Amino acid sequence: MTRSKTFSAIIVLALCFAGLQVATAQTKTALIIGIDMYKPADPQLASTRGGWTNLDGCVNDAEAIKEIIKGRFGFEEKNITTVYNQDAKRERLIAEFQKLIDNAKKGDIIFIYYAGHGSQVYNSLSTEASGDKYDETIVPADMIDIRDKEFAAIFNKLIDKGAILTLIFDSCHSGSIARGNSVPDVAKTRHINGSEVDAKDASSPQLPEDRGALVLSAAQPEQLAKEAKDDNGNPHGAFTVALIKALSSSSVNEAAEVIFLRIKAIMQANGNTQEPVIGGNQQRRSQGLFGEDLSVTKGKTMVAVMKTNSDGTIELQGGWAVGLNEKCELKKSGANNPMEKIVITEVSGLSKSKAKMVSGDISNIKAGDLFEVVVWSSPSTPNLQVWFPSSAFTYADILKTAQKLSALANNKDFTWITDPTEQAPTYIIQYFNNSWKLCGPNGKIDEIGKDPNPESVSKKIAKGGLVYLQLPPSQELIKSLQIGAGTSNTAIEITQDALAANYILVGRYVDNVVKYAWIRPNLTVKDTAFQSTLPVKTDWLAVKDAASISEIGNQLSLFALRLGKINAWLNLSGPPNDGSFPFSLALKNMATNAYITDGTVIGGEQFKMVLVTNKEKLKMWDGKSRYIYVFAIDVDGKTQQIFPEQNTGNEGNKLPTKVYDYESEIPLGNINFTIGKPYGIDSYFMIATDDPINNFQAFNCEGVVTREGTRGGGALDNLINDVGTGARGITPNATPATWTLQKFSLKSKEKK
Repeated sequence: MTRSKTFSAIIVLALCFAGLQVATAQTKTALIIGIDMYKPADPQLASTRGGWTNLDGCVNDAEAIKEIIKGRFGFEEKNITTVYNQDAKRERLIAEFQKLIDNAKKGDIIFIYYAGHGSQVYNSLSTEASGDKYDETIVPADMIDIRDKEFAAIFNKLIDKGAILTLIFDSCHSGSIARGNSVPDVAKTRHINGSEVDAKDASSPQLPEDRGALVLSAAQPEQLAKEAKDDNGNPHGAFTVALIKALSSSSVNEAAEVIFLRIKAIMQANGNTQEPVIGGNQQRRSQGLFGEDLSVTKGKTMVAVMKTNSDGTIELQGGWAVGLNEKCELKKSGANNPMEKIVITEVSGLSKSKAKMVSGDISNIKAGDLFEVVVWSSPSTPNLQVWFPSSAFTYADILKTAQKLSALANNKDFTWITDPTEQAPTYIIQYFNNSWKLCGPNGKIDEIGKDPNPESVSKKIAKGGLVYLQLPPSQELIKSLQIGAGTSNTAIEITQDALAANYILVGRYVDNVVKYAWIRPNLTVKDTAFQSTLPVKTDWLAVKDAASISEIGNQLSLFALRLGKINAWLNLSGPPNDGSFPFSLALKNMATNAYITDGTVIGGEQFKMVLVTNKEKLKMWDGKSRYIYVFAIDVDGKTQQIFPEQNTGNEGNKLPTKVYDYESEIPLGNINFTIGKPYGIDSYFMIATDDPINNFQAFNCEGVVTREGTRGGGALDNLINDVGTGARGITPNATPATWTLQKFSLKSKEKK
């Protein structure tokens, strides 16, 4: 199903805005909906849709977004309505939408967030350009759909009243072709099969985006919106995980198109095959998330005090959703030189944390006081999570099983696959939970015993199937891996949750040899070339004999460390950005003079790095120059410094200077570079800081974890050079919240 510029894209996942200026007396109102648990009002009707799956992360999504809009965008608790699970039936939701219409005034900001299932309803009278005769829907808890045309009518009424409307829908509406799974679990999707009950609606309401709206969709029309887990292991929507990360470190006066680039880069870093989409005119894209005038919006992150305790602790209404971690320091807001400073001692969730006094008198702190971050600390999370099944097999056992099952390669009824990253299998023979299993299309799993027989296995495989034998690691190989708890490389975590893994350790049997590699689960080289910034696999390492297993384990450990360093950079979030530096990184095409931060570049094209000035934000600039550092990570994981040149140190990289006209572009050095191999997704990073970084080693490496040489000595130096190291967490020391991190990813491909 395809479409162009249709409101139905909103039902996948969207942010819609009426392109209006914010009124002085505006009210910020939010309606937040999260549905994990479904109970159909008509079980018979629901059964005709192929059943459904309850979800895990929708209420978590809703709670996280609620905390972000309170902590970062100034929404008040009294103006936020939440509707969760069985409260979120169709009738209740329609009533809540009507309340928003009744109470809306010109210039009000109205925010609606929905996380739950999406679907479709048949409409024989549909006039959509796609011609598929289906309306996209969200699915309330009673499974009585609300169609896109109904939403359009509601949203247009809000726009008619002059409201500034922001909508986010984390759901999906379309099916997908079944693909093989490389892990024994399958991520849930927010999709229910469509209803064939005819809506018979010939209406064609005006599209909200045609009236000044901006639309951000979580995925292309043919893609599913999937669930994922955050850094703490909590379930969420994959898009919302990226949205939370983007908003927690972005400036609140960031343009919507810049936030979109952050979201996209994070999704690519996490290996999500969903491809988010942005729609809307350029004027609306350049406005803020809620239609703010970016030239006047303040950018501080504020956290409110809930209460003080007799033991000297202070409870705060703010957690990791707004960028707080242990050892973050905050100062009291409102005074020129506040004496009251606190440090975070515990973050207990999305919206709660505890602190203790650093300076000042706790008696001067009361409920409702606001604090802002002045010293930032990174979360203690693993650089990489890997998974493999536990087994009691020796290398000899695995070799014997591989030799026996490889007889299936001679069966002409199906195709034998030797590399699941080159061609996605539809059937996988794999070992987990103490037995061999055949994992087939649509998540079907057949037990094939502890000693599978090729003949009996072949009878369970449909004609034309693509079959892959996925071998587990042997006991000897597992013991030789120098990663995880009990080793010096604790930042690589061996997880028991296959769905949480960035990479899985798999074996194959090719040319009478067992080989092992780390691979991205459920991805192919094609996916990586267009949607993922981490390599889809490492080299395959051949086990020549039992004596070579130790060497293979050491090499696989090194591969994991290198991948962990890349992943750490891709997922690193800086301190909450106050928006006081109105200059951003871009590539300038030397032939067209176009500034590039998204899309595709072609082999042979020449670019140079520049800072681009946001003229609307210049009046908010604090007047300070910043030290600028730019580096890139290519599709093979090589990290290379671009600016400043390594041999110049910190010479000429404090920008802008008086020699530059900062109202246009600021060139970063005099070097042009040409796009070439390897082609795929390359990631570009810019660090802007008040303090110089004196050790450039972190910007130039092959991903090797062990660092030698000197440090610059400062907290920021230590943090930058600790990214991706073997110890769990990035740095034991908090760093000044006076630096920002910008990153974006570009696809590169060979010129035809």
